[in-house]
Amino acid sequence: YSYEYQPSDPNKSFGDKHFTITATDKDGDSTAVEITVKQDFNPSEIEFVTGSDQIVVDEGSQPEHGGEAHGQSGNGSFIVDLHGENGTIKIGDLTITIEGGKATVDGTASVNGVDLSNVGAVLGADGKWTVSYDYALKGSQTHGADGTATDATLTGELPITVTDATGGTASGSIKVDVHDDVPVVTQQAKGEPTETDADTADSTLSGSFEISFGADGAADAPLSIGGDTGTKEGNKTTFDVDGGKLVVTDNGDGNYSYEYQPSDPNKSFGDK
Repeated sequence: YSYEYQPSDPNKSFGDKHFTITATDKDGDSTAVEITVKQDFNPSEIEFVTGSDQIVVDEGSQPEHGGEAHGQSGNGSFIVDLHGENGTIKIGDLTITIEGGKATVDGTASVNGVDLSNVGAVLGADGKWTVSYDYALKGSQTHGADGTATDATLTGELPITVTDATGGTASGSIKVDVHDDVPVVTQQAKGEPTETDADTADSTLSGSFEISFGADGAADAPLSIGGDTGTKEGNKTTFDVDGGKLVVTDNGDGNYSYEYQPSDPNKSFGDK
């Protein structure tokens, strides 16, 4: 005879349970035997060092959210306790197979353009596995329009599932945030009026500025004034401003120069 005991909760430890089985023959003689069962449930565990359950990257040097800047790559790790059993560790579509004290890796893990690489698992003296990885943002990502939920940050996660040889599981995740960046404008020179013969102000004011469009690059119509994208001819864009003309020239490499031709060159005006 063999027996199996199926507890009401297979995921819970319990102490000794005693069962008495009585064997009886045809003439009524019987013998009793006591059977003892016990369950020590030690589920697999995932441990994160503080902060290691999150990846944060910035698309460019000027994140839209402001505040602390983050790079586009880095590394991280977490610890898995299989309690000496074989098992698997899944991170997204990547699987680490633990068998006989060795780890093999297959598949890939990626979310919102952030890829994991150099993924490995090392068995420590305490019997726990340290899973380490590198991560990197592979190019700019498409964020939402201004004011939407995904405008400043794309948020996703890499799910982690650990399964041991007896079917016990543990789960967790690595949160992944990708911060958008915004164009940065630096004014290099400001237009100032000059005096000519006959005390008449020069009719053209000029200056220059520089734009870094960041990881997303420039839009098809990168400049606008009050929503007006102006009239473009070659590398020049002309805007109507208070009756005058503002001509902006794209000099390449993010450098722009401008000339403003006021509606009345013989009249003073304040800052525009």
